[in-house]
Amino acid sequence: MDLNDEQFINTKNKFYDLLISENSKVEQLSAIFADYGEFLNNCVNNKHIDKRIIEKEIIRVQKIWEDKIYDLVMNQMTPVKSEMKVDNKLVFRLNKEVLKNPIALTQEFLPLNELNIVKIMETTDQNPLQWLFPNVLINNIFPQYKEKIITHRHTVDKLIISYVNELKEKYKGLFINNLEVNKHTNLSVG
Repeated sequence: MDLNDEQFINTKNKFYDLLISENSKVEQLSAIFADYGEFLNNCVNNKHIDKRIIEKEIIRVQKIWEDKIYDLVMNQMTPVKSEMKVDNKLVFRLNKEVLKNPIALTQEFLPLNELNIVKIMETTDQNPLQWLFPNVLINNIFPQYKEKIITHRHTVDKLIISYVNELKEKYKGLFINNLEVNKHTNLSVG
């Protein structure tokens, strides 16, 4: 990204205009801050922008998030609680199984067969909106987008993507929404 100081300042001003705009909704603030944070991170290595301007802006925007926006966003969220009790006998048995045969236990918990993967694909297909919008992880320091696994370095992930593509073709009449494979797998093809 080759911006100069003036372009950086114009973008920064647009960010603050967006923050104070009456069209901005509290539900959007975390994504707005996450986007701006990514923009600032991309500017750090830009040789055409004075690093001191970027550093001051990073500190300033983080302070605004932490002091003013974080509580506002958190107060708009609906807490969801869930409890689960696991019997000590089960925990002991699982620990014993892990020590004895970790691969067998892994196979029991991971959906590595065709039927289980197709069930996951059906669930994804029936709830497409949750996959079409990025997930923002909110913490008091700064919000950020949930990272996706970049697959161009992972052979196993490429195999999974290839297999899911085969299943999409095989069961194409089963799925209403034609979501990309990375939506089914939470992998980003890079």
